Amino acid sequence: MKRILTYFLLLLTLCSCSDKKAKLPVAKVLLIHCYNAYYADYDAYHKALEKSFIELGYNPDFRNIYLNADDDDNSAFEPLYYGYESLKGEGWFPDIILTDEDRSLRNIVKKDAKEFVLKWNVPIIAGGLHYMYRAFMPNSRVVSDLKVVAIPDSVDVNRNIDLAVKYGKSNFVFIESNTSKLETAIRVNIIREIRKRDNFVNNIDFHETRFTDPVYQEELSDSVYVTFISTQSNDRMFKHAKDKDVVMDAVKKLYSSLWAFPYIKFTQNIYSDELINKSGRPQFTAIKDCFADYSHKYLCGYFSSYETMAQDMASYAVRVLNGEKPRDIEAKPHKKAYYMDYQAMKKYGLNFNDCSTDFIIVGAPFSLSHPVLWGLTYMVLFFIVTMTVTLILVAIMSYRTKDKQEMLQRLAESEKLSALALKGANTIVVNSWEDIANGEKFIHPDSLKSFKEAIERFRRGEDDFSTLVLSNAPDMGEVYKWWEFRVGKAIEVDGERVIPALIIDVDDSVRRKHQLIEARKIAEEARAKETFIMNISHEMRTPLNAIVGFSQALSQLNDLLTDEEVRQYGRYIKDNAEVLSVMVNDILQFSRLESGRVKMVPEEVHVKELLETIIFEWQDKLNGTVGLELGDCPDDVYISADSLRLKEVIGQYIGNGLKFSSKGTVTVGCTFDSSSERAKIWVKDEGPGIPEEKLQFTFKLFWKGDAFIPGVGLGLSIAKSFTEMMGGEVSVESKVGVGSTFASEFDGYKK
Repeated sequence: MKRILTYFLLLLTLCSCSDKKAKLPVAKVLLIHCYNAYYADYDAYHKALEKSFIELGYNPDFRNIYLNADDDDNSAFEPLYYGYESLKGEGWFPDIILTDEDRSLRNIVKKDAKEFVLKWNVPIIAGGLHYMYRAFMPNSRVVSDLKVVAIPDSVDVNRNIDLAVKYGKSNFVFIESNTSKLETAIRVNIIREIRKRDNFVNNIDFHETRFTDPVYQEELSDSVYVTFISTQSNDRMFKHAKDKDVVMDAVKKLYSSLWAFPYIKFTQNIYSDELINKSGRPQFTAIKDCFADYSHKYLCGYFSSYETMAQDMASYAVRVLNGEKPRDIEAKPHKKAYYMDYQAMKKYGLNFNDCSTDFIIVGAPFSLSHPVLWGLTYMVLFFIVTMTVTLILVAIMSYRTKDKQEMLQRLAESEKLSALALKGANTIVVNSWEDIANGEKFIHPDSLKSFKEAIERFRRGEDDFSTLVLSNAPDMGEVYKWWEFRVGKAIEVDGERVIPALIIDVDDSVRRKHQLIEARKIAEEARAKETFIMNISHEMRTPLNAIVGFSQALSQLNDLLTDEEVRQYGRYIKDNAEVLSVMVNDILQFSRLESGRVKMVPEEVHVKELLETIIFEWQDKLNGTVGLELGDCPDDVYISADSLRLKEVIGQYIGNGLKFSSKGTVTVGCTFDSSSERAKIWVKDEGPGIPEEKLQFTFKLFWKGDAFIPGVGLGLSIAKSFTEMMGGEVSVESKVGVGSTFASEFDGYKK
C-alpha cells in the first residue's frame, strides 16, 4: 500500500511538472561533477536541481562532465577537453556552469583546465565549498578572470566531534589525513577549530598511545584526544612522532581494535574509507559524501545535504540568469542539520523515537517517518473493507428474503436474456468460401496471409482445420478482434459432401491466453531472481566461512601457532577476501547493468598500451604457478571504446583464465584485420578447456564450467554486455585439454 500511494503521488507530480516545464524558458546548465558518473548521491542531486529550477521559473537542459577527482593528483584537463569538444560538436553551449565540492572547483581553475572554462565564458555557481571558500572569493586572484559565485559550506568540526564522542562512547577520536595540499589545508582548519575547545588534546605526535586501555580511558574522560592517521603514507604519522617505534606499535594496536573507536570523515577521496572498511561498525562523517548509501558505513553527522546544496545553487543560478552580476552576490552558507542513517542506527541498536527528535533519519520506513499519515491510510483502508463486507452481507440477505415468485420471475427473465444473447452471438455460419472472401478488406494486415490460405483450403474442399485471424466489422471502426475460422469434418447430406464451417468470436479467450503468457513470463522472471539470490548466497558462504574460521583461529589460537602457520592463515584470509571482493564487484556490475545505470564514455584507445597497463596491474594478483604475458599485438592499432569498461572486460577474461588454470601461462594479445578494419583483443589460457557442446552457454548468466570453482557465474556475461554496449562482439574458442581463447572484437584503425 505504501508503494501504491508513493507511485500515485509521484505520477501526479510528474504530470504536473511536465506540463509546467513545457511553458518555461529553457536554461542550458552544465554540471561539472567532482566524482565519476556512478557516484550514488548524484541521482538525488540532479532531481533536486531540476525541481528547484522549475519552481524558480526555468526549464533546465542539463549536460554533465565528470572529473573523477577522488584524488587531489587527478587532472581535470582530459575530462574538460573531451567534454568541451563533445558539446561543441553537438552545438550546445551553456548559459551557466554549476560545480560541486572544493576539489572540483580547485581542479577546473588550474592552468591546464582553466582554458576550457574561459572559452565558455559563462558564470559559475560553486556549491559545497568546505575548506577552500576564501580562495574563491570574487576579489581573489585565483578567479579574477572568472565570474564565480562561491557558496561556503564550512565543516562544523566541534559538533561532529561531540557526536563521535557521544555515540562512539570513547574520548579518543581518529581522523584520516594524507599528504596532499588540500588535505594539509583541511588538517590545519580542523586543528584551528578544535583548539577552541577547552578539553582538546592534540595527539598528532602519538604521545598518548593508551587508547586501548579502558581504565586509562576512564581517567582521561574529561578530555578529547584527536589523532590523525595517514593510510597513504607512514611518513605523515612519523613526521611529528618523537619515537617511531612507539607510533608503529600504537598503530598496530589501533588496527587490531578499530571497531572500538570513533572515526570521523572530513573529506572524500580514495583513502578516506580505509579506516572505515577496517571497522566493524558504522562511524561518523562531517560531510554529505556517501552518507546513507548501500554500505551504511556512517551512523550520523552534522552537515548540509545534497538536496540543500542543489536548492541553494539553483537559487543563485536563477538570480544570475535573471541579470544579477556574480560579483554583486554575497552567497550565504548552506544550511546544515543533524542526519542519521536508519540502517546504521539499527546496527547500533538505537531507538528511532529517541533519535528522531534530534536527527533527520534518512532511509526510515514510511510507517516510522510519517506515522500519522500511515495511520490514516490504514484507517481509510479498514473503513473501505468494512463497508464493502457490509454491503456484500446486505446484498446476500436481501436475496435470501426474496420469495419464490420473484425467483421464478427472475428465472424467466434470465431465459429470455439467454435467448437474446444466443440470437445476437458473434458466430457466423459459412455456406461457401465466397461468403467470406468478400470480408478480406476487414482483415488486419498481420493476418491477411493466413486468411487467404484458409479460404484456399476451404475452396479446395479440405476439412477439419482452424485458423485465427484479426479482423474488424464494418461498424467497429479501427477496433480489431480475434476470430477463429473453424472447418469441421465433411459429412454426407442427401448424398452430397458438406463441409460445416463457422466463424467464431474468440477475442476474449485469445486475450486471456496472452495475459496468461505474460503472467508466466513474470513468474519465470521471479523464479530467475530467486535462483540468482540462492546462487549468490551459496557461493558467498564458502569464502565468508573461510575468512571467519581462520580469523577466529588467529585470534583464539595465536599462542599455539607457528609463524609459518600464522602467515599461511593470513594468506588464506587474503585469498578468500579477494574471491569475495570479485564476487561482490561482479554482483554490483550486474545490478548496474540490470538497472540501466551503466553509461559508456567512448575515447580513442591505444590497444597495446592498454594491454601492457592491464598486465602490469595484474602482476600482484598472480599466484606464482600461472604466468601472465603479452603476446602478439601490433603497436599501431587503435579502437574507439570506454577504456575503463574495456579494462574490466579484459580483466574478466584474465581472471577466468587464471582461475581455471593450474599451470602454464595466460597470454593477452590482439590482431587486426585490414580488410574488415576489425581489431580483436584476445586472452588465451592453458586450462582444461570447454567441451564443444557447452560453448554455447559460456556467456550465459550463472553458467559455470566447474561448479567447484568459486564464483557466481556473472563475469563472462558482464564482459559480453560491456562489449556489446561498446559496439563489439564476443567469441570463444576452446579445445579440451589444451585451453580456451576468449575475445572481444571492435571496429579499429591504424595510425
